[in-house]
Amino acid sequence: MFKKKAKHNRRGSYAYPYTKENMKHVGWCIKNKIEIAVTPDYEGPSENWKVEIRLNRGKYKRDPKSYTYDEAMAKLYNYYEYYYNKYKPKTNDNG
Repeated sequence: MFKKKAKHNRRGSYAYPYTKENMKHVGWCIKNKIEIAVTPDYEGPSENWKVEIRLNRGKYKRDPKSYTYDEAMAKLYNYYEYYYNKYKPKTNDNG
């Protein structure tokens, strides 16, 4: 006789809206080896998420704070915008 498997508390996949400007930042960062990801916070409640950042394919560094999924995704796009503005070469508007 087969036993019924126990249900696991799994995190489903979610959708989060983004803008063309968000995708510009994300695309530039990925092309320049800046990767940011949202991952489950396995040490906290099941609704908590962490944001991880990796520069130049090094080790991931975690944002110490836990977020809800929507907060984590907003933070992810904020980080992409931050690194885009910090590292993108500035253009000379005078000529």
